[in-house]
Formats: sequence, structure tokens, C-alpha cells
Amino acid sequence: MKSNHIFSTLLALLFFAAGQAFAVNIMANGSFETGNFHNTAFNYDQLPVNSTDLTGWTVIQNSVAWGVNPTDGFTASDGVAFVDLTGLSTESPYGGLRQTLNTTVGKQYLFSLDVSNSGATETVTVDGSPIQLSAGSSFVRGSTLWTTETGSFTARGPQTVLDIIGTGSAGSFNLFVDNVSATTAVPEPATWLLLTTGLPILLGYRRKRGRSHFLGEP
Repeated sequence: MKSNHIFSTLLALLFFAAGQAFAVNIMANGSFETGNFHNTAFNYDQLPVNSTDLTGWTVIQNSVAWGVNPTDGFTASDGVAFVDLTGLSTESPYGGLRQTLNTTVGKQYLFSLDVSNSGATETVTVDGSPIQLSAGSSFVRGSTLWTTETGSFTARGPQTVLDIIGTGSAGSFNLFVDNVSATTAVPEPATWLLLTTGLPILLGYRRKRGRSHFLGEP
């Protein structure tokens, strides 16, 4: 009975360890730090529709402004760069960004981004369907107030088209986004090793104990 208890405890610990995971961000250039930047005004680069100058992203619907610190008094939430979906214009409709993600069918992903705005809002869609975003904590970088918003989606195919589109009425002079991520939980490499080596050892021990008891061995 004692050996059965030990076996059960070790097996439970093994599967608990295998359940430990880390988050993997599948978004490319989520903080907008890399690309073909040209300072057109106040350390902003105005990117027209269809532009791919921002690594990993395509501009959709009008234009966006890619800002790099220091801009005209604003500071990125992560790193030194951010995107203004208004494109330095107060006229709606505003611009948007698109990225195609490599996903696993049926797997759930956590989406997150930081937002700073003066009235306009952003809509995030996955394969054309909007996802619900919830506002979380707010924080200040430099003189800029940012709020982290989160949501989730389940992948329906091996590739998922994710759009971030500026929405709202005319009059808003900024709609900043930064620190965009889409993460999924993946087991630590060490836990895979533990599971693939530890489980056969435990099962072998179990079989050996069973055979020993059957033969009357101590």
C-alpha cells in the first residue's frame, strides 16, 4: 500500500510539473521598433495605405503615423516607438494595421495592447470578426497616459489575419497603440523532458513492483 501511495504521489507531481508553461508571443514587431523609418514630421513617419515599411505590418484603410521618441511630447509605452492610428489627422475614418499570424487551429490566444487616445477608439478583428477588449491597468510613460487592454480569440486556421483599426468620430487628434501581443501557453522544454523520461520510468517501476509482489519477492 505504501508503494502505491508513493507511486500515485510521484505521478501527480510529474503531471503538475508538465502543466507549467510559459507564454509565447506570436506577434512580430509588436512594439513597432523595426522597419524603414523616415522622419517626415516631429519624428513621425506617415505611412500610406498598403505600406509595409513597418516590419511585420501592412497599413490598411487610409494612413497611420509611426512615431519614435522623442516625438512632439509623447512617449512610447514600450521601447521607443508607437503608432498613431489617426495618421496625424483629426478626420475620420482613421487608419489601421494588419498582420497575418501563424496559429494552431483550435488553440486560444490572449491578445493585449497598450492604448493612449483623446476620444477615438480602436477595433481589433480576427479574420474579420471583432474581439471583445477589456481595459486593465493604466500607467504613465513620460507625459503619456497608457491603458492596457486585453481580449482573447480562438484560431480557426493555420493562419489568422489580425487587424487593428482606428474608429470614432472626427476630432480626435491621437489614437496611439503600442506593445501589441498575441500569446499562447506552451509547456517549458524542461517539462516535456520530464514528462517523456519520468513517466516511462515510473510505469516501469510500477510494473516491476507488481511482478515482484506476484512472485512473492520482498
